[in-house]
Amino acid sequence: ADVLLLDEPTNHLDWEAIDWLADHLQAKGQTNKQLSLLLVTHDRYFLERTCNEVLELDSAAVYRYKTNGSYETFLRRREERLTNENADLDRQAERLKKETAWDAKQPRAQQAKSKSRA
Repeated sequence: ADVLLLDEPTNHLDWEAIDWLADHLQAKGQTNKQLSLLLVTHDRYFLERTCNEVLELDSAAVYRYKTNGSYETFLRRREERLTNENADLDRQAERLKKETAWDAKQPRAQQAKSKSRA
């Protein structure tokens, strides 16, 4: 499989060169199904023209999003993931709060012998 690693490929290109590069990568991807493109870019429009998936690196985790060339799809799915994660954290915090309150109500075990038993 061919892998292309491109780091900010559009930074110093004019519009004609960017269009040519995007068209070239699309054509390569259509003829070579084994082509993988690892692209680091801030150029949203170039990303939309050349990529069908987005990999996000966040807090030592990798998240994969099928976008079909839509950056808006990535943003929406990312927001859904973050909302779900926050809901999970909220549920965990609520459970911890309830368990802490329950634990506080329980009588403590006797730590030392009663003076009357000595």
